[in-house]
Amino acid sequence: MKNKKIINIILSIAILVVYLAIYSGLGKLANLLPFTYKYVYLIQIIAYIIMTLFLLLILKLLKKTSILKFDKSKFIKGLFVGGFAVFFIIFCFQDEFNKGLASGNHFLPFIEILLFSISVIIGTGFTEEVLCRGIIQNLMYDAFGKKTKKGIMISIIITSILFGSAHFVNYFNTDSSFEGVLTQVIVASLIGLYFGAIYARCNSIWALAFIHGMFDFVQMIGEGFWGIGSTGDTISSYHLSQVIAPTILYGFLFLFLLRKKKIKECFEK
Repeated sequence: MKNKKIINIILSIAILVVYLAIYSGLGKLANLLPFTYKYVYLIQIIAYIIMTLFLLLILKLLKKTSILKFDKSKFIKGLFVGGFAVFFIIFCFQDEFNKGLASGNHFLPFIEILLFSISVIIGTGFTEEVLCRGIIQNLMYDAFGKKTKKGIMISIIITSILFGSAHFVNYFNTDSSFEGVLTQVIVASLIGLYFGAIYARCNSIWALAFIHGMFDFVQMIGEGFWGIGSTGDTISSYHLSQVIAPTILYGFLFLFLLRKKKIKECFEK
């Protein structure tokens, strides 16, 4: 049993590293093309398609393709359980959209906005959730069990640490400050606890893909709709003093969703 835990953790790290290597490699390759800056989101979509094929191969090899099965009732439950995220998405969309309008900038061409939306909502949301909650969290379940609260919580915590740590790639792929990236890593790990708890409760990767995609989308509207700022600028604006509130908020949501009254919904039947 101990060996299985070690093996699954190492396997999860290896899959994550390969995924990030593909992501970074495609980004470096794209930068060599003279027209990349004009079609950045189209190139990102192509990259996400390639990474999706990699993830589908991993799911096939691990015999976990069943996680992709869509269940309407589980999807709706995921949105209900993730009610805070849904509220945040609606509030943040309105706030960021109004800021964009107030900036006085003109909308980017429709095709750029469309490609941006597809890249973030479908690309980022789907690939990262299949990787982290779909593959890694389920590998952790295999190692630590899904029949006890302890096994579920350990699985989510390890998955969240790996999910957050993956954001270190932004230090190398963008012009972000180290403090900004470190802050993003910590906050992403905390959000990962919340996302992991939602997944444990609803068991719908599609609900998480939608929530995650929209979660990122609404925070990047300024860049994607009006061309205001950049990912690097946004990350560099983060400071370590900002992790206190997310620690309290997402720590509370994590524990609340997995409270004694509801934890049995997560147990493997």
